[in-house]
Amino acid sequence: MMSAEEYDPFVGDEDDYEDDVDLNPENKAPSNRLDRFKGEQGKVYRVSLMYFHTLEQSIIQRSKRKAAKEGIKLDKAAVKTVIQKALTQRAEQLKKSVDELEVHEKLDLKRAQFKKHNTQFLKLEEGGGGLFISRLGKDGPEADRYWNQLDDVRTYYYTVILVYPMKRNGKIDMENIIRDGEVMPWRLGSGMFNTLIDKNEMLKNLNAGSSLASTDLTFSCKNTKFQNFDVDPAGESLWIKSDKIRNEFLPQAVQLYDRMVDARAITTAELKEKLGVSGDSGEDVTDDDDDLNALVDNV
Repeated sequence: MMSAEEYDPFVGDEDDYEDDVDLNPENKAPSNRLDRFKGEQGKVYRVSLMYFHTLEQSIIQRSKRKAAKEGIKLDKAAVKTVIQKALTQRAEQLKKSVDELEVHEKLDLKRAQFKKHNTQFLKLEEGGGGLFISRLGKDGPEADRYWNQLDDVRTYYYTVILVYPMKRNGKIDMENIIRDGEVMPWRLGSGMFNTLIDKNEMLKNLNAGSSLASTDLTFSCKNTKFQNFDVDPAGESLWIKSDKIRNEFLPQAVQLYDRMVDARAITTAELKEKLGVSGDSGEDVTDDDDDLNALVDNV
């Protein structure tokens, strides 16, 4: 029998327990389910737009548009210099080095962004259907024969919003924003997107420098099924005025940027498989912009 002096609790099969968990709430399994914003008729919501490009992405996109407009070749070295300057200024504001900046600290908060996709719905009785990013008109006439078998093309816009908790009297529950605020993806149609453009232009005309990037919105839901809203500006965004709210929710928003789009991207060959068609498909076209994307990686 082993004496107390000889006993060593660190020798044996203790590694067998390394992956064990108890019922602490922190051990809840992650869920792939993503709640998306949907208004309920009669309810009023206050929201902030929270999808932004990084400074690098914004500078590259603006530089590309400017070069195309002027008919000149993009000066990649000059673009890289501008990016480095912008990141250095941001780092100085936050009293950090550029290498220490996290993604949410490198966002260009002056311009709210949206992802735009033409989509088509495929209904299959045996499953495997759903909403897909359309390739109609991109892979040639042969491929279009198959894409035309899906529902008509519908254009959707995607963004991420912060939904503030509201009291029954229609006012914000200021005391519980951190606890009850929700960052959610939002899919909207062309009509709502055009409404937001009009509201954004109104703000710019009323006060130079104002935009929906820094202004909250009030949504009054008029129809649950069709997601119709009356939209009005509601003053400066609460998360911009509060570092506590910003630091809580902006990193959460960034985590949703790659998941906000609910339409799936498939090739024409994959579509043919879903339709039960054999044989080669039309050529799939993909964008090749690796050189410009490498600018960001090299900064």
